[in-house]
Amino acid sequence: TLVQGIFNMPLSKEELRKEAIEAEKRRIQRYPTYVVEEMIKARPVGNGCFRNSDKIQVMRNDKEYTVPAEQIRIGDAVKTMDGEYSKCYFIYYCSNESVNPNLPVMIFQCKQKKAEIDQDSPCIEIGLTEDHLIFDGSGNLKQAKELEIDDIIQTKSGNAVVTDISIQHLSVTELRTIVTRKGELMVNNVRV
Repeated sequence: TLVQGIFNMPLSKEELRKEAIEAEKRRIQRYPTYVVEEMIKARPVGNGCFRNSDKIQVMRNDKEYTVPAEQIRIGDAVKTMDGEYSKCYFIYYCSNESVNPNLPVMIFQCKQKKAEIDQDSPCIEIGLTEDHLIFDGSGNLKQAKELEIDDIIQTKSGNAVVTDISIQHLSVTELRTIVTRKGELMVNNVRV
């Protein structure tokens, strides 16, 4: 049992929660390549996820690579909107398909805002679960389910316009959450 000070008073629930978070941070720092795998039976993985196949820029051995999200590891430095890198300190994924074999994922098709003139500019696509946060054109966070056609989102090349939204059903094993120290990263060059 955890005790507080010399009076041997038990810690409150909040103090226990804070102590557990600090212990987890210390453990991750000691083992930077450790990947956290959660097996949750009662609910889908996390509150916000993107597809394993979505691309992320990572710095390894002083070289920048673009890799699928499933190749990101604890301790990797991933690119953020400001062009800097932020260390990944938590990865959440599930390898048990029976947890949720049919999770809806919102697929957003976007074009750079300047593309209103150039119809041939490349399309940007990102897949997010409905609760995943994404930055709008003003830099405010929104849940993916709040985005609509013609909304503006932030990308590596500037703002982009949402041109299409569709739903794709994926197994929970095809999704993951990556958390960085900065609290954001670029996925398919979109700020999330």
